[in-house]
Amino acid sequence: MKHRKKRVAGRQERQLLIAAAFGRGVFERAWDSLRGQAVAPDDLADAFAAAWTASRIVDGRAERLPKAPQLDAEGLPMHIWV
Repeated sequence: MKHRKKRVAGRQERQLLIAAAFGRGVFERAWDSLRGQAVAPDDLADAFAAAWTASRIVDGRAERLPKAPQLDAEGLPMHIWV
């Protein structure tokens, strides 16, 4: 991402990716359904990112970054899925 998620350019950048993955207007419809709730646009964008990643995990298309993660103090791998 080129822009911070809380900036206008960052919101637009993320909304374009959300539309490409989930369909045109889906962000706006979800945002409208949340009217009056304590949810910021970047929170909704984060939820779409999590849903996108979850669908890739289910479909077997997700990748772990880094491929060989370090372990934390508890012995758990430190990685993300994309």
